[in-house]
Amino acid sequence: MTTGLPITDAHNGLRAFRAEVAPALRITQNRMAHASELLQKIREAGLAYAEIPAVVRYTEYSRAKGQTGLGAVDILYELLMARLLR
Repeated sequence: MTTGLPITDAHNGLRAFRAEVAPALRITQNRMAHASELLQKIREAGLAYAEIPAVVRYTEYSRAKGQTGLGAVDILYELLMARLLR
């Protein structure tokens, strides 16, 4: 929602890109906020992208370690602050 790009999950999956686009993708956000920031940089630079479906299989360990609702609030706060401080 924050980038306007039609994707299904910003925080899941592998990211791959060509070396020549790396300068346009300079990431500054910490933790999981980098995933949304990366999409924002892609939109701003007008870069092409593709989303490939993935199946996620959570284990008991990964569920215990996973993100909380507060983590999502944290990510939104970091993204908002980054936009305000530009």
